[in-house]
Amino acid sequence: MTPSPTVPGASATELDLGPFFILSSGGQLGRDDQAPQRRHLERVIAGFARVAPARCRLLLLPTAADRHRHPPRRWLARLARRLALGERLGFLDPMQLPRLLPHASGWVGQGEPEAHLALAEGCPLFALSDAHYCLPGLAANDDLELFWRYPRAPEADLYQAFRRVLIHATQIEGDFHASAGRDRAVMEAAERLTANISPIERLLHASHARVAS
Repeated sequence: MTPSPTVPGASATELDLGPFFILSSGGQLGRDDQAPQRRHLERVIAGFARVAPARCRLLLLPTAADRHRHPPRRWLARLARRLALGERLGFLDPMQLPRLLPHASGWVGQGEPEAHLALAEGCPLFALSDAHYCLPGLAANDDLELFWRYPRAPEADLYQAFRRVLIHATQIEGDFHASAGRDRAVMEAAERLTANISPIERLLHASHARVAS
């Protein structure tokens, strides 16, 4: 028996199957059960099997490379049998992500683009790495077993403030597709790279925030 949902083509009734978490694979799963990324995910999934509520499912979101090569369903099916998860463990078709994300109990991952998808949607987020968005009120990264049982949604106002600061501190004006835009990008980049103080340092100084030197 293959794990469900094995999508593509998740049906409209999938949301009636009970609550679910999304787990990002975070890297190519490879062709070998001993591949480091598979072993890492097995430990994460084993923790879910131990403590997550019995009705909860776990849907694994593969990388683009794994999607093009077909995700390793046999590996996941063997893992589901070994951990007695049965149909509670399956793959998630990325095409279904926009529809399913608003209903997810939480997202566990380690990539920045997906983290911002979750935070913007108000989905509880756990980071498997030491990421810049791991701030109180935004995302957790210290106790995954607690997260499986008690996921906490990010604070919407805090995320919007965090996003504004991030854009201000890391983005420059410009356009790769027009000559004037490229000129603007070069000027902005040169100014940013040669400045004695970074945008985030300027913000902190203006806010009079007390930070470690």
